[in-house]
Amino acid sequence: MKLDRRVLASLIATALALTSLTACTKTEKSGDSVVQIVGSFGGAQAVAFQRELSDWSLKSGVKAIYIRILNFDQKIKWVVKHRSQLRPDIVIYPKPGSFMDLGSGQRPLALNKLIDLKAVQKSLVPGWVDLGSSKGKVYGLPITSSVQSLIWYNPAAFKKWGYRPPTSDKELATLIAKINDDGSGYPWCFGAKAAVNPGTAAGDWLEDYVLQYGGVDLYNRWWRGDVPFSNRVIKKAASKVASLTFAPGNVAGGRSGIAKTVAGAPTAAKLYVNGIQNEQCFMMRMGAQAPSVFPLSVRKEYASADFRHIGVFPVPNISRTDRNVVGSGQFAVAFVDDADVRTTLSYLLSAELGTHGWARSATFISAHATFDNTLYANPIRKQIAEVMANATSFSFDASDLMPSAVATAEGQQLLDWIADRQSLASALGSIDASWKNLPPD
Repeated sequence: MKLDRRVLASLIATALALTSLTACTKTEKSGDSVVQIVGSFGGAQAVAFQRELSDWSLKSGVKAIYIRILNFDQKIKWVVKHRSQLRPDIVIYPKPGSFMDLGSGQRPLALNKLIDLKAVQKSLVPGWVDLGSSKGKVYGLPITSSVQSLIWYNPAAFKKWGYRPPTSDKELATLIAKINDDGSGYPWCFGAKAAVNPGTAAGDWLEDYVLQYGGVDLYNRWWRGDVPFSNRVIKKAASKVASLTFAPGNVAGGRSGIAKTVAGAPTAAKLYVNGIQNEQCFMMRMGAQAPSVFPLSVRKEYASADFRHIGVFPVPNISRTDRNVVGSGQFAVAFVDDADVRTTLSYLLSAELGTHGWARSATFISAHATFDNTLYANPIRKQIAEVMANATSFSFDASDLMPSAVATAEGQQLLDWIADRQSLASALGSIDASWKNLPPD
């Protein structure tokens, strides 16, 4: 990719604008106690991250500066290749794999010799190290994580009817049956329609059960395309989603209602109506970002630490021993090797990151099982972090790792299946066909 001087000027202006938040507007060569970190996230998360870095800098003597790059996916290869201008020492990538395919002369440095990898691996939740590895070398590790395998509910509604969050798949089935028997409402709030990437909500739910039925190895081979969607495990996972949501009375409007209801705020709103006649529902599967789509009154309560109307629990596992979790995260990748970068990496990739204030924000969850969870200020955030810390295995959001054309086909075909416009076998076969039509690398 070629960028003209105007684009370069825009990049540098973005860098200066964000670093000015911390009174650090000067970038210097690596090796002089300054480490420059670039990434894609901005807003409150960027501010909280820089504050964390600045507090750590007082202790370490290394000035770590974070710079946001707009349109990260389109620009990062150019930024890495032309380091004479922006000079990133460390790059934060929003997903694994993207930093493994940067082209000739742009490959990141292996972390094996830059940090105490065994110590980091020991504290990370299982699954993270493999995501950033290739041929025995580790190139990227997480600095922060998120959890998608979550079910949200309205505690006030649960209390009214005497319901309790289920802790197993068997208890979940019992709760669904009780809600139906009581006639209190619909067990599930589920909308799969979306203006962009339709069917994504269905794909997210599918991922939970592919991981539960198939395990980490099959899950990873699935998103890579080595295991087809027509595989019996994927079919079994889709059938599980269908058994939860297609059964009469489990979702307002049945399959048609799922296909017509917009995912996000319109779906979440039904947690807060009263009575089955108003399509009240009791549970909604959505990731850690869910509070942002709740009604304004609930969001205000949440911001003021009032949790009467917002609660969460992990998607119950079918196995009694496994605690499988699907999620996402940000990966630190190094392009410079010097003492300052090594010191910064050792901090960024350890359970110390977050202890300088970031954990008090609403944007941070550590990927380390050993992180001090008393530092999370928000009880809901703490609960989600404990889901991550207690996981026996972690796997990244599959649709984010598949080729975009395959992920798009997955969402659309699953939506057509939900709407009963085609069979499950036809939908899965069409998704498999999308792999065959990918353009050459």
